[in-house]
Amino acid sequence: MNVLLNLEQQISLLDSLRDAVIITDMQYVIQGWNAGAATMYGWEAEEVLGRPFASVVPQEHIGISRAEAIARFLRDGHYEGEAVQTRRDGSQLSTWAKATLLRNEKGDPMGVVALNRDITARRQAEKALSQRLEMEQFIAEIAARFINLPANQVDDGIDGTLKLVAEMSGAVRSSVFLFHDNLATLTNTHEWCADPADSLKARAQNVAVRDLQLTMMRFAAGDNLIISHAEDVENLPGLNTWMAEFGFRAMLFVPMFYQGELVGALGFYGPVGVEMVWSDIWVTMLTLLTTVIVNALWRKRADEQMQAYAAELQRSNNELQEFAFVASHDLQEPLRKISTFAERLHQRQGDRLDARGLDYLQRLQRSSGRMQSLLDGLLLYSRVQTQAHAFRVVNLTDVWQGVVADLEAHIEQVRGRVTIYPLPTIEADATQMRQLFQNLLHNALKFHRPDVPPIVEVYGQQVEVDGRDLLEIRVSDNGIGFEPKYSERIFGVFQRLHGRTDFEGSGLGLAICRKIALRHFGHITAQSEPGKGTVFIVLLPFTQLPASQKMI
Repeated sequence: MNVLLNLEQQISLLDSLRDAVIITDMQYVIQGWNAGAATMYGWEAEEVLGRPFASVVPQEHIGISRAEAIARFLRDGHYEGEAVQTRRDGSQLSTWAKATLLRNEKGDPMGVVALNRDITARRQAEKALSQRLEMEQFIAEIAARFINLPANQVDDGIDGTLKLVAEMSGAVRSSVFLFHDNLATLTNTHEWCADPADSLKARAQNVAVRDLQLTMMRFAAGDNLIISHAEDVENLPGLNTWMAEFGFRAMLFVPMFYQGELVGALGFYGPVGVEMVWSDIWVTMLTLLTTVIVNALWRKRADEQMQAYAAELQRSNNELQEFAFVASHDLQEPLRKISTFAERLHQRQGDRLDARGLDYLQRLQRSSGRMQSLLDGLLLYSRVQTQAHAFRVVNLTDVWQGVVADLEAHIEQVRGRVTIYPLPTIEADATQMRQLFQNLLHNALKFHRPDVPPIVEVYGQQVEVDGRDLLEIRVSDNGIGFEPKYSERIFGVFQRLHGRTDFEGSGLGLAICRKIALRHFGHITAQSEPGKGTVFIVLLPFTQLPASQKMI
């Protein structure tokens, strides 16, 4: 016992450590407890000496059972791993534990010395990074989904979005309110409830807001209404009465604006009788969501009143398009920080993580890469309209040759062959023609059959469609092909026929191709069969009508 006794006497030397140093005998009864352990767990040494460690600090090992951990420790003489432990006050912390078996002069086991490090902050940071990435990707995908959503599907799209966002936040109810009559009345237009029987939508139709003037003033000023406790609404007449009537204690309202005018509010509600804290990241994400919802609703209105509001419909489409660009651009910086800190975490703390921790970190880095690809694609998609150039005479053969030169290294890498037959000149946006052809060639090179070098041929001919002469460009390859039933789906935003592990990409390349073709008052289709290659057919006018110079 001399070794164990000496360690107990020396433990005071370890009191300067922030880590917990704990000594036990072979029955795991505590014999030594430094100041770091007292700070970490809330127990003073005199309170725990002589007590079993498990009775003082309940714990659950991560990725391994207690019995397996003990067996490994006794077999190897040491153990290292992560655990979730419980403090004296009942709160939990994540720790990284290193335990070593102590032996006497004869080599017989006689005790254990453990060094436990608090890694709670690191785990919380990893979780926060992962949650932020997940929510930012979620909002970006919602924005892209609403861009081309038909007007007759907008209501269902909003209802579905309310459900998804509410469930992610822990809310039991979410609503969209629109204001009318110079902010004198409100109507609950969309609602999701965890229990449909609790719906309040029918009771909130054309309701006078005279008792909510202070609330409306805050909305008009652009202020969010964040209520985590019932006391937060004591100075908001009308709202506090309404909350008391239905038992709500936590709510979040984000005002909605259209062209700078207050038009409504987006609301989320915590469970009845339960207080909630709404994080800053949720408020930011929901503010972005209001822009998506407002633009979708106004597009729907314009479609329903097409003749009277044709100009409004165009403006709404443009604003929604611009939102995809702004949202994607604004998310670049936080995403860059997520990627940077994840890489730093891997470099500086990677050797301290177990297999599970490394797996989580690698998932975070892969998700960050996919998010970057998605945002880049969204930016390109939106720029088809926002950064377009005027039409001019363009030699398409020259454009194609430039694209082939740009992708020369890729073509050589896959041992491909590209043949460009002479093409005419047309009136077009040269930059967008280059982007269109580059996407099509990249697509042909990517989806080639294993061990079969890709062969791509590009040729054109004049065709007549509805009495108008058009240029038909065919881009054919000998790749893997696809089922004919997917010939339209592949041009949708974020549409993929293969998993990310099979072929990289954001699912936006062909959507960009179609958007470019439409902007040129043309069209693009595809013909294919599995294993027999694909032919992309692009129809473009030789000359543009004067109205098209407006680049709508």
